Amino acid sequence: MAKKENILIEFNTIDFDLLITIIDGASYAILVGHYAQVYP
Repeated sequence: MAKKENILIEFNTIDFDLLITIIDGASYAILVGHYAQVYP
């Protein structure tokens, strides 16, 4: 039972890290796109 919970926690942590990475990437893309429009 404890083993199963640890695996679930591990997956949740991985998903959270992946989500932050995706959000950071999207924010960076939006910033770059914004500056590309401001300074063509």
